[in-house]
Amino acid sequence: MARTPTAFADAELLAITRALQQLDVAHPDNRAFLRRAFDAIDRITGRSFGASVYRRLLAAAGVARAPSGQTVAAVIAERKAAPTAAADAERGALLDDGLRAFLHKEIRVALDETGAAAPRVPAVVPVTAVSQPVSAAGAEGSGLAALLTQRVTTLEEENRQLRERAATAEAASRTARAEAASLQGALVAARAALADKEASLVAALKATTEELARMGERQAAAERRRALETDSVRQAYRAERDALAGRVSFLEEELKRARGTADAYRQARGR
Repeated sequence: MARTPTAFADAELLAITRALQQLDVAHPDNRAFLRRAFDAIDRITGRSFGASVYRRLLAAAGVARAPSGQTVAAVIAERKAAPTAAADAERGALLDDGLRAFLHKEIRVALDETGAAAPRVPAVVPVTAVSQPVSAAGAEGSGLAALLTQRVTTLEEENRQLRERAATAEAASRTARAEAASLQGALVAARAALADKEASLVAALKATTEELARMGERQAAAERRRALETDSVRQAYRAERDALAGRVSFLEEELKRARGTADAYRQARGR
């Protein structure tokens, strides 16, 4: 079943449009603008929304910015993690209610502890016995008042200390959240730097691979040229060897004929 789109009254849309246009001019940074824009939308409508509704309201207000989905999600997460003024007021009210209940309990305990030993003043007393019981009750009432005053003073001091500790813890929590946000930003920047470095390394590796391929092609061409040159040298050597062998055979034949002629000449002279 399809979800019903979120609808807004005309007065709400007009107020949201005016607020977003003012914030768009006042805050050039995307994160600061989105944080304040989302706060303004929640304050005007009295409720919170998702990223798609916030984007739709930004477009309806004529805001020309186009923040990425990651930026919008990060701002929404920061707003959820950061305590709002309403949450702080509610926390203070709960603390006051708890302290008030604790004070009432302590007062009842003190009354129970002192009431067991103090005699109760009757509702109707004889006129002749008024002076002595009234003075005794006044002394006991003074002691009870002093005890309650001391107890209240102690509780107020404890309350002050607890509030100081709560304020210190809240400050430490805010500092930790700020450090976490800073670390998150540093992590995002480091990831972006690593992504850029990885892209540059991939490009360098691709260029090196292409250069190696070209060197391989040049080496293969050089090998083919050397093979052709070697074949031509072998052919020339074989031709020269064959020519030399023919020359040697010719000279050997000439030598044989010369020897035969010399032998015939010697025989002719001997006769």
